Amino acid sequence: MLQSLSHASGLLQSNYRAQGQQALNHQQAAVQQLLSQRQLPPRGWSELQIRALMTEIALMDSNNFTGTI
Repeated sequence: MLQSLSHASGLLQSNYRAQGQQALNHQQAAVQQLLSQRQLPPRGWSELQIRALMTEIALMDSNNFTGTI
């Protein structure tokens, strides 16, 4: 995901790219905290954060690998 952002640098102004980087870092930190602590966070996640997590998990499912579909 972060590589995609760097490849898009020619399409985005640097301030937009920095905002996108910050949002991605925040989401990744939340997922890492969830997995390392193995418990729900004290403050609930937004629907977008939950969807992002579910998408990330689904991408790791071998049933969804491009070569096996």
